[in-house]
Amino acid sequence: MLQTSDRRKLYDFLANLFAYPDPDTLALLCREIVTAAALIPDGPRPPRLAREQLHSLQAAHAGLFGNYPARSCTPLYGSIYLEGESRLIGQSTQFAAEVYRAEGLALEQWEEPPDYLPIELEFLSFLVAQEDVSRRQGDLTQARESLKKQADFCRALFHSWVFEFCARVAASPNVHPLYRFASELLEHFCRLEEELFDGHD
Repeated sequence: MLQTSDRRKLYDFLANLFAYPDPDTLALLCREIVTAAALIPDGPRPPRLAREQLHSLQAAHAGLFGNYPARSCTPLYGSIYLEGESRLIGQSTQFAAEVYRAEGLALEQWEEPPDYLPIELEFLSFLVAQEDVSRRQGDLTQARESLKKQADFCRALFHSWVFEFCARVAASPNVHPLYRFASELLEHFCRLEEELFDGHD
C-alpha cells in the first residue's frame, strides 16, 4: 500500500503530466518521471523524456486533448464524460466547484473549469496533504475524515469518468508515448485508490 506522502506525490506528478507542457513543467517531469513511476512497481514503464521534446509534446498535447469538440479529441473535462459530448460545463462542473469552495479554495486561481483533469488531481493532492499532516500529528480522527473526503470526491465525480478517459487515450491512434504512459499510470493509481477507499469504509 502506498504511503500517504507518496500518494500526494503521484497526484501532483499526474496533475503536471496532464497539464499543457511549458519549459518549467517539462523540466519538472524530466526530474521526477522515473521516481514517480517507481512508486507503482507493477505500473507502466516511463518513456525517455528530454527538454528538447517541448515542441513535440505541446503538439501532441494539443492534438490529443485540445481540439474539443473534434471527434478525435480526448477531452480533459469530466462533464464531457458524465453529461454527454455537448456539455463542456454542466452540473458536475458546478458540483466540483461547490466542493472546492467548501474546502476554502478560490476558483479564481485556475484558468480552466473546475472539472479539468489537472485541477481535480490538484484538489485530491490538497486533501491527501491534509491527511498526511493529520497523521504526522497523530490526529487519526482528522486523518480519517480527510480520507473520507477523498473517497467521496472520487466516487461522486473523479472515478466516475477517469477510467473512460484512460480508455479513450488507449484507443487513440498515434498517441505520444508520454501520454500513453500518463493514462496508464493514472488508471493504475486510481485502481489502487479504489482499493484503499474500499478498505476504509
